[in-house]
Amino acid sequence: MKRSLAVAMAVAVVVLSSFALVGQTLAAVTSLTGTITSAEPVTLSGNATAVVTLVDQTASPEAGGIIGEQRIDGVASLPVAFDVPYDDARIDPKHAYAVLASVIDGDQEWHNTEPVPAITGGPTVNLEIPVVLKPKPATAVTGDVTVPAGVVLSKDAVETAVLVKQGTGTLVSADSDVKIQGDTSISFELGYEEDLIDPAATYAVRVAIVEKTIVES
Repeated sequence: MKRSLAVAMAVAVVVLSSFALVGQTLAAVTSLTGTITSAEPVTLSGNATAVVTLVDQTASPEAGGIIGEQRIDGVASLPVAFDVPYDDARIDPKHAYAVLASVIDGDQEWHNTEPVPAITGGPTVNLEIPVVLKPKPATAVTGDVTVPAGVVLSKDAVETAVLVKQGTGTLVSADSDVKIQGDTSISFELGYEEDLIDPAATYAVRVAIVEKTIVES
């Protein structure tokens, strides 16, 4: 018997440029570093794109909020190093943070199956993010995001959507799209395992469209 998934879809979209830190001190900017790895050999075309995302996974209104993101183009093989900048002033020592990674090569995508704790619940350097080939989800939440009027997305833009269990801040699923240049409407598909869904809980989708690397909301 299939379970229904109650999803709150009313979530703001954040669209930012590389100048998102205007008005803030650069001293607050720090980096989260590490490596995307794979236990199995991965053959890439040489034109793959990696996306590494730092997410708030606390049971709070900020659950699923994207704190920092890096896009790495031209990935030819794994492992590949990452260096995600984020604003240290946005880190709440009482919150939990985790890292998500995707490697996208044409129609294939590799991702980490479990968020990797970082900062308050883990390290800020030398993280290892293991990825596996992402299967086509049997069940998914799908939707579209409308880009705000007047915003023209560049080739560096990344759309990232996350599915979050609101009561706990648990990250259930994530999806990144790197081919959105010039789009005004962007689709997402967040696959999930039905057996892991609590039918009594409320789940939310949060979406960010990021230009360059720094996210601010």
